[in-house]
Amino acid sequence: MIKFGMKYMVISLVSVFCCSLILFFSCSESPDKRATKVAEKALYSLTSDSIKITKISKPEMFYGLNFITPKEKDELSKRLLKYTNQFFEETDYFQDVDEFDAEMSEKVNRQVDAMNTLRLLCAYGEIDDLNKKHENVEKPFNGWKVKITFETKSPKGSPYRSEYWFILDKKAEIVVKSFEIPLLY
Repeated sequence: MIKFGMKYMVISLVSVFCCSLILFFSCSESPDKRATKVAEKALYSLTSDSIKITKISKPEMFYGLNFITPKEKDELSKRLLKYTNQFFEETDYFQDVDEFDAEMSEKVNRQVDAMNTLRLLCAYGEIDDLNKKHENVEKPFNGWKVKITFETKSPKGSPYRSEYWFILDKKAEIVVKSFEIPLLY
């Protein structure tokens, strides 16, 4: 009788333990959902409270140093080129410098920051490409990437659209890098 009671008690404890584990893991937040929340909080801390989020990308994993794909580099380059061309047309290729106001100054600053970021991203890719001897080695998982598109007004009051990229650590708890890409209306 004691052996039967002991066996029943052990089975009960094991089943309670297993159910607790299942409940714990089903209730814990997945890293991709956490990445979205952390990126959104970071965006609100970097920008004004009057932003309107229009799109949040699905969090993507990245491997190695390249958190931007060659396709994304091309898309960013084309986007920034269009932005630059529109800016040059608005200023008549800097011929109307006398009418260069605060709004134009903000556009120039956003454009220059975006171009510098693109150059740095290309440099990261080139560093990774230099290590061709490690080409067959699988690159380790390094984190998450989330892109958030939003509309807001600049400190001077002019409306603009941008896309903010957030690069997060493996656990999606800390923003490691972030940068803004201006968009056309």
